[in-house]
Amino acid sequence: MPGVVRASVGYTGSTIDIDGDGTGTGTGTGTATPTPTYKSVCKGDGNTEAVRIEYDPSILKYEHVIRRFVESPKVPNIYGEQDLQYQVAIWVHSKEQRMTAQNVCEDVCKNIPILDVMPWFDAEDSHQNFFGQGWK
Repeated sequence: MPGVVRASVGYTGSTIDIDGDGTGTGTGTGTATPTPTYKSVCKGDGNTEAVRIEYDPSILKYEHVIRRFVESPKVPNIYGEQDLQYQVAIWVHSKEQRMTAQNVCEDVCKNIPILDVMPWFDAEDSHQNFFGQGWK
């Protein structure tokens, strides 16, 4: 996708509402392991596998990045069908990003948790470039 500078795979904390009570604040532990690895995440350390998209805002709008993700048929329409390790979510850095993500999710009728950004840990080198050139 033009404008994408880097797509990296890594791990981030999860405050996803795994109890399903609708609060959005959740009971996921997140960042329970200070330096998560693929093995620790697989064992349920409270972190979630994630993809971080870095883009050039002079070429690509935030809304287009979010829309590309949300409209993907690989993104489930019903939240909570996966283990915590694989939960789908959008982590935002600002109120403006939150509003944009909410609008896009509503527009395409997907209920995806929108969370405040949490600490990021790059995955091991063997997990990088997992998506190949698909975003370019």
